[in-house]
Amino acid sequence: MSSSELSDASRPAKVIVHFIADPVTETFVIDHAFSLRARGVGAFTASLAPGLYKIKFRRGEAIAETHVEVSAGSAAMRVEAPVIASSSSVPFRASGVTDEQLLLAHDISSGSAVSFGRGAHVLFFVRSAADALGDAPPAQGLTLHTLDGQLVFDLQAAASGSAECAGLLAELEPGAYRLRADCNGTLEQIVVATKDWQTQVFLLRQLVNELPRIDLRSTSVLMSKDPFDPSDEMLSYAEAARSALAGGRSTMTKQLLNSLIEDKVYSPMLGLYAAAALTSADDERQRLRLLDTLQRLLPAHPDVLALSLEIAPAAEPISIPPMLRRSWQMITAATLDDRASLEPGSLPARVPSTVLGGTPWLIWPEDALLPATDEAADTSQLLTDLQKLLDQRGPEETEDLEEVPLTESESAVFSYLGRRASLQHRMKVPSTPDNDVNVTSLAKAFGTTRQDVKAAVDGLAGKILGATRRSDS
Repeated sequence: MSSSELSDASRPAKVIVHFIADPVTETFVIDHAFSLRARGVGAFTASLAPGLYKIKFRRGEAIAETHVEVSAGSAAMRVEAPVIASSSSVPFRASGVTDEQLLLAHDISSGSAVSFGRGAHVLFFVRSAADALGDAPPAQGLTLHTLDGQLVFDLQAAASGSAECAGLLAELEPGAYRLRADCNGTLEQIVVATKDWQTQVFLLRQLVNELPRIDLRSTSVLMSKDPFDPSDEMLSYAEAARSALAGGRSTMTKQLLNSLIEDKVYSPMLGLYAAAALTSADDERQRLRLLDTLQRLLPAHPDVLALSLEIAPAAEPISIPPMLRRSWQMITAATLDDRASLEPGSLPARVPSTVLGGTPWLIWPEDALLPATDEAADTSQLLTDLQKLLDQRGPEETEDLEEVPLTESESAVFSYLGRRASLQHRMKVPSTPDNDVNVTSLAKAFGTTRQDVKAAVDGLAGKILGATRRSDS
């Protein structure tokens, strides 16, 4: 018998460990040397060598940890995930909110709607975190607007509730709306009202820079055929999936995903989260089946249109922004590959590159929207002039230009062109039409739209070229 066979025979046999968790809880198994030995979503089985392990459970943003000893000679072990209470804007029973919030959300959702149109119902519900209770009403600074910016209603004036929470069930014309909140500046995101569904929008007033504000980043959106039920287990699943999507993760078991694909679980938002997370997955057939389900449930939804761009080009220019940031990234990529276009002057054509991170939603500062022009001007000559200026001056001669106040997008373009000019000087590479940058290459480099780059180049040219002409004269 060889020495390797002896050493193998002397090793303790591994133990089968069954991990039990709900379909959206991630489990990480870490050994004494801090090495990851197993991971899974929902219930799964791992074969582990005897020893002491740290088990980390993650459900959305909430984490719980425990230690487990795997003993030699054990036939099998069972490890159950603890109950993990995660913070959420949704007042479901597992999130530790008050009975007042639970009851009010259910009562408003199942009550009579205030009419601002006909055909679709949207529940807006705002609750205050315990440390953000104050003199200001919960819904202060929250308004709903049409895509062209016209006010539909002020939620503070239209909602009913208390100092702790407030809500409104609104009947609206089916379509997309701009939800606007005052949070250290005015932020906006899209809410879609869908015919025959009750869209449920939950918001949380919490401390932002030590001041109570409605934080759109933690917005939760659900869709249901029935009134809001705080005991529905799908609420916590959707919340965990939303939170995971914000962190760029997918946390769903194959069983839950298959249920969504087969339309056995009536939860379109959970399906949208799953579809957005699956875009980088290898199973093309699975993605197509889920897309087919969503197209049947939400045929006119902008996020479903974004998902379909990976299958076929858009037949018409895109005129409505999606709700999810991942969907916006799909649309942006499609426009740069000419699989889609943005309708000139529409809201999608005005979305800036300065969208919020750390959230699954597409959220932008209202004052950062690009000008509502019918057709963006051709900026190729301005871009050529900027390149020539930086190429001619060289990096040491552009210091005076760095004092010119620029927007974030303008600064990004200026820095990019400056670094490129500096590299060409060091490499002694002459600037030629073949190696010049263009609007599309800049948009791909920054992960934004051509419209955003054109607006940045136009503003940059006015400031930089103007400053140069003044200094030269």
